[in-house]
Amino acid sequence: NQELGAMLRCLCSSNPSHWSVELPWVEYAHNSHISSSTSLSPFEVSHGFQPCLFPSEFPSSVVSVPQFLRRAKRTWSAAQKALQRTAARNQRLADRRRRRAPDYAPGQRVWLSTR
Repeated sequence: NQELGAMLRCLCSSNPSHWSVELPWVEYAHNSHISSSTSLSPFEVSHGFQPCLFPSEFPSSVVSVPQFLRRAKRTWSAAQKALQRTAARNQRLADRRRRRAPDYAPGQRVWLSTR
């Protein structure tokens, strides 16, 4: 979302009166951008393939439905595993700076920091 906000800010600042005309290109750029977490684009994860930008890039043959579904399932599975690995890595990195909270007993006196 931060990247999308940055793209929209750039677009609005450079073209304040006609920025909405460029929104389809912003959407295409955002949906085609490869995520560092999954190594896939949002479009590829949701649809199972990366869209072509130019007519010359269109594939000459169409894959069968079962083949498309197998590829889509592999893509979704790979994306899910990559996101789980990223979440586990982020958890490990966050836990390095954390320390266990002390155990307090009811009625125990403690010092409080006013910072």
